[in-house]
Amino acid sequence: MIVKQSRGTCQAFTLVELLVVIAIVGILIALLLPAIQAAREAGRNTECKNKIRQIALAFHNFESAYGHFAGDGWGYRWVGDPDREARERQPGGWLYRILPFIEEEAITQLGRDGDPNRITPQQRAGLAEATRHHLTWFNCPTRRGARLVKLTSEYSFINMDNGGESATSSYDANWGAGPIQYITGPQTDRMDTADRMALTSPTPQPDGVVYVMSSIKTSQITDGLSKTYLVGDVFYWITDNTENPNGRGSHSQLSCYLVNSSNFPPLRDMLFDGNITRPVDRWGSAHPSTWNMAFCDASVRAMSYDIDPYLHAQFGSRNDGTILIDAEYWR
Repeated sequence: MIVKQSRGTCQAFTLVELLVVIAIVGILIALLLPAIQAAREAGRNTECKNKIRQIALAFHNFESAYGHFAGDGWGYRWVGDPDREARERQPGGWLYRILPFIEEEAITQLGRDGDPNRITPQQRAGLAEATRHHLTWFNCPTRRGARLVKLTSEYSFINMDNGGESATSSYDANWGAGPIQYITGPQTDRMDTADRMALTSPTPQPDGVVYVMSSIKTSQITDGLSKTYLVGDVFYWITDNTENPNGRGSHSQLSCYLVNSSNFPPLRDMLFDGNITRPVDRWGSAHPSTWNMAFCDASVRAMSYDIDPYLHAQFGSRNDGTILIDAEYWR
């Protein structure tokens, strides 16, 4: 007799079992996603610190070459002049001055016409091209991709073609503990006259390290190099306004006023709330927990958004005479 064997049948998942599996997968994703995001942010934060450290080291290399830290030029209506050395006759800001020390000297050659005493059409066009170059050194990796800012008539420049666009910077240098004074610089394109007019620094003189017409030596940082801000993360508004995407105006990356003050507490980047009177000249960043700062000894620290305002101001001043006892000032 032949016995027929029935084939085994595989039962399908029930709807309940399928829903349970989907729920488990969802829970696992919910648990893993924050960890993945945190790991990515940790990597971006480390990269940001490394960039700030390299910028701080460029300041020190500049100081070794010229005897003082890079100053911030003549005023916000001037960009760097490729035919002038990086001393008081250089109208460009600190970023322009340190470019040769971070392997970006080629940018400082754009617009060169061989005449330091005259502004030529060749120079104006070349500088307009130079200011559009996005330099990755100056973009925080946590912040969204670099954007060009329209150079509006409010920020028209003396020695560069106007109406174009400019790259911006995620990092500022330390103006001091007091409010920033905005200075246009000489209002003439006659360089012999401009040289004489540019010799004026802000009054009262800021107590930071980098400001208009500054030439601060390490010996003038009497509060201590390790206890004075040098360069660090800056606060941005988040907005889609193409003429002012960061809430900080359309200063050129190669001009002055990439500076900040510890006059206001640091903030994490936030959506623009419509309040145009809220001060934006403050430290901060896109990082969720801390913001990064290089001190004048080129050490880089992760700083708390909740830093004590008094301590924040002391770190901003190079010479207020306050003795800060070694402690965990930062996170």
